[in-house]
Amino acid sequence: MKVKELKRTVNVCWSPADHYPVTIAAGSAAQQVDSSFSSSSYLELYSLNLEDPGLDLELKSSLQTEHKFQKIVWSGAGVLVGGCDGGLLQFYSADKLLQNAPDALLGSSTKHSGHVSALDINPYQKNLLASGASESEIFIWDLNNTSQPMAPGNRNQPYDHVQGLAWNQQVQHILGSTFATRCVVWDLRKNEPIMKLSDSQSRTRWRSLAWHPNVATQLCIASEDDQVPVVQLWDLRLAASPLVTLEGHHKGVMSVSWSKQDPDLMLSAGKDGRVLCWNPNNTKPGGELLTEISQQQQWVFDVAWCPRDPGLLVTASFDQQSSHNQSNIMESFGGADSFSALPAVARAAPPAPAQPAQPPAPPAWLRRPRAARYCRQKGDAATDQNERYTWFFLRANFLPTFRTEVLNLLGFKQDEISSKFKSPNVPSGDGTQPDLAALSRDAHTLIERKLANLDITSAPTVSNVVIPNGEGKYIQLFFLSTV
Repeated sequence: MKVKELKRTVNVCWSPADHYPVTIAAGSAAQQVDSSFSSSSYLELYSLNLEDPGLDLELKSSLQTEHKFQKIVWSGAGVLVGGCDGGLLQFYSADKLLQNAPDALLGSSTKHSGHVSALDINPYQKNLLASGASESEIFIWDLNNTSQPMAPGNRNQPYDHVQGLAWNQQVQHILGSTFATRCVVWDLRKNEPIMKLSDSQSRTRWRSLAWHPNVATQLCIASEDDQVPVVQLWDLRLAASPLVTLEGHHKGVMSVSWSKQDPDLMLSAGKDGRVLCWNPNNTKPGGELLTEISQQQQWVFDVAWCPRDPGLLVTASFDQQSSHNQSNIMESFGGADSFSALPAVARAAPPAPAQPAQPPAPPAWLRRPRAARYCRQKGDAATDQNERYTWFFLRANFLPTFRTEVLNLLGFKQDEISSKFKSPNVPSGDGTQPDLAALSRDAHTLIERKLANLDITSAPTVSNVVIPNGEGKYIQLFFLSTV
């Protein structure tokens, strides 16, 4: 489901996971013009502002720049990095951008040759940036000192443009890079490549890659070739051929993004305008397609999960639209929600996609006992006794033993209730069967004693409890309470 949109052709990136509120950075896309043929370039920051039901993003800051961007990334060190044409890298202070300060540009470098279209931030050392450009150039930058970048080793031959870069999610000194016909894995401790992957059985033209969040030796690589529009899962321990090939796009795949919160979810975006969600860990032939997130008229050249809110994702396309979506995975992977689009150049309509089967399980961040654990943490941290009981009551709603938990909160232990109702002291009408009327009166008396201890100063009302699920998305619960 689309929640926000920006009708411009931009390169986008999310704010880091520890940044609040969730913010989107958007830089004017290089080698693109809008309907007015304007050559102006901007780097802008937007707030999602999910409280507003409209689709427009809230502009927080805007800075006019001299160059347009091939790629932008936002480091946890508070630096926004933009890759531009002509080998140019630009470094901006995120804090100064948010303050609309004119001196937000910290510095720039032209050590690369050709346009810089591959960037990635190390997940373990937030100040380490990998950049790639033409002539097989790859540099590693320290964002605290950008004057002297290092190379991970000798340039890989034959010289080719670096299509994508991605740091390993488990081993901080391992870096993956993609070229048109090969994927090279680098070990920065040895300053040399340790693995080269290539698919000699098909005509793949590789573009984007993503490492498995939990398995250090596995990665997915996307092919942008229209004849072979696939995503391949590789394992470096079995590098002769891919483990599985994901087949679902009708034209080349431009971008992939693997969820760090749930390794069973991976997004792919392609020239056919489709954004698909896969379970890459299912190695059945053709892969397991979970759902189609969206369908657009033009190429979708970038897609990314939100680092802070696992249910949000962003896409960027060539129809002058950047869209921010709430994954319909949280709605049991319901039907795709089509985007409205600007008039596009006429082209052959893609074949109607087959409807994927319903997934077997919800995403990891919605499975039990996630919500129960969250309520328990809030209850333990509460200082007010009434607030504490409220959180523990909400916790009971997410447990399979709901009735038992609620009775325990009211002070009724399971074994006490059983012994009370089976007590031989309960009189019976004929001496053989319990007196049901007396049993009912006894139960009501017991409950009234408990209720008498509650602070009831007015009639019960229905309260609307909102539990934050990440930032900006909520679970709403209605329950009967007293005030």
